[in-house]
Amino acid sequence: NAEDIYSSVEAAVLNRDELPDLMDHAARFSDLVILPQPYGPERTETDEKITESALMANHCPLLIVPADEIATTGSNVVIAWDGGRQALRAAKMAMPLLEKADKVDVVIVAKNPDKILPEQVSSDIATFLARHQINVEIMIVPKSGEAISDLIRGHAREIGANLIVMGGYGHSPVREFLFGGPTRKMLEDCRVPIFMAH
Repeated sequence: NAEDIYSSVEAAVLNRDELPDLMDHAARFSDLVILPQPYGPERTETDEKITESALMANHCPLLIVPADEIATTGSNVVIAWDGGRQALRAAKMAMPLLEKADKVDVVIVAKNPDKILPEQVSSDIATFLARHQINVEIMIVPKSGEAISDLIRGHAREIGANLIVMGGYGHSPVREFLFGGPTRKMLEDCRVPIFMAH
């Protein structure tokens, strides 16, 4: 409930180049950082640096909000799962949201889905979520010629998801930028809020 959330407003006068450092400091004493989508016609390189700084500081999770208005957030959730540390951290930090969701899909993108059973690759995360009374379903999506980010977004659209939970930057931000990593691609075209942790 909004009335249960306590917040404060602080004013600061500084150059745009100093905003990432300010965000890093503010995130240290926050439970959640909410930021707009860092890419788009009205966004600048500074917006990207602010998002990257807040995420890589690793102090608290981020909620990236798309430009389009969303009526409901968090009732139908997709977890982008690759078994990595970042994805697990994101799932753990999103637990208060996941526990209130009506449905949670754990999406795994696999090169050879016919040879993989869901329980072989996802039993730990499924058991972990089930312990919290979460209605979870494991979905294995075939790795086609599409980018991983497109496959995850496609599944989210298909089930009408209104929140995506994912780890951020499996590689360094520079490497992700050069090779078009999933984190960057997800942020470039996010139609639903994205909950991220590194």
